[in-house]
Amino acid sequence: MSNLQIIGILALIIQLVANFPYIWGIVRGGIRPNRVSFFIFALLAIIAYISQAASGATFSNLVTLGLAFNCSLIFLLSLWRGQGGLNRFDLTCLLFAVMGVIGWKLSNIPVVATISVVIADAMGLIPTIKKTYFAPDTEGALAWGMVTVAAFLSLSTAIGQNWSIWLFPLYSVLGNGTETLLIIYRRQILKNS
Repeated sequence: MSNLQIIGILALIIQLVANFPYIWGIVRGGIRPNRVSFFIFALLAIIAYISQAASGATFSNLVTLGLAFNCSLIFLLSLWRGQGGLNRFDLTCLLFAVMGVIGWKLSNIPVVATISVVIADAMGLIPTIKKTYFAPDTEGALAWGMVTVAAFLSLSTAIGQNWSIWLFPLYSVLGNGTETLLIIYRRQILKNS
């Protein structure tokens, strides 16, 4: 087994393990995922997995597969313990995400599909970032941080390949890292005020 394969498998394990503290937080009632965000995340992770596979991704795509599983499960749990989803802001983000999905569907070019998915996923992250800004205790920094590490490992396996293969892992590092830091920062600010 090559080093890249080992890193890809390690990234997948971290991605899957990150699910446990997040799900436990949902069951306990502390973590309240945004429904629209996790619907978009699940849908787009599935699309990204398909798009990256079409571009030739192998082990760098394992984290995306784990992400698709995790986000689908969290979306289902959010129907029970989540928040948001029907307000104008969330629905606007959903509309833009759907436009990204349409961009993916209309394109037979994997690079265009991946770019469409990144834009759409960013639209899905916005409702969670907004929620985190006002209520950071409704998110789990540990889980978001673990997903950031998994995305970084995935990115490291894609370096040197076609940029369409490393684009989604790079976005995942930036997006998940931003959410992790926002949770920590806002908790500290609210604690000190």
